[in-house]
Amino acid sequence: MNDYITKVEYKLVDDIRELRVAPVGGGQREFRASHPIFKKEYDPNLVNITVTVWPGGKAVTDGQHCRERAIRAEHYGPHWVKHIYLSSSEGAARVFLGENTQVAVRPIDKFLNRASAGDPAAIELLGIAERHGWSVKPGHFEAVVQLEKIYNGAGLKGARTANAALVDDTLATLVAAYGHDRDSVMKDPLIGVARVLSRYEGKVVRADLIKSLQKVTPVTLKALIAQQKTFYPTSDVAAEMAVVSLYDKGRTSKRKLRSEDDFS
Repeated sequence: MNDYITKVEYKLVDDIRELRVAPVGGGQREFRASHPIFKKEYDPNLVNITVTVWPGGKAVTDGQHCRERAIRAEHYGPHWVKHIYLSSSEGAARVFLGENTQVAVRPIDKFLNRASAGDPAAIELLGIAERHGWSVKPGHFEAVVQLEKIYNGAGLKGARTANAALVDDTLATLVAAYGHDRDSVMKDPLIGVARVLSRYEGKVVRADLIKSLQKVTPVTLKALIAQQKTFYPTSDVAAEMAVVSLYDKGRTSKRKLRSEDDFS
């Protein structure tokens, strides 16, 4: 048994409507009306719910869709419910990551629960995003896979291949160019700007990069990246090339970042 789990037992719950569903980041992903369980005939033997209990709190950690399906069938109980007792609230996030196995958990939910569980990288990235006015949560800022990709330097080339400072500069550049337009922090714009800042450090002028980005809207930038995907081997390279093209437009050869024919 893990050090944060003190006891596990199954208990009969008379009315599952009384079980609270925890918020994202506190041990539970958001409810999905499209969940496949709602397309199946209700089976009272397949109501699998896990509840975490910690000092001062109690919430559903897994099985919220099973709970909702049973409620829609007006089968409120009694139901056997797995209870996991924890030494602290932080354990709820860890349990969430271990218990949710039936349906793939969205990256944003895994990320937020990792932060709640104390993961240093997730906590640092949350702090960077918040410093630039972004709340990492569904419907606001969800490109956590790309943030971690930049943070870890995956696929990046140049003088700056990985670190929190590159994430910080990428978000600062996009916020300066577009404010808090959600389209600007989708995966491709993030990667495109980060790759340019990494590869061309010492050559790219950030103020000029911001002005170049402002010549198009975030939606247009995404469209330009989509066009580049026809010509380049990966989405990341296409994103970088779109940003390079914007930056180089109207510049003399000496002031351009690089020519298209030697791009790799």
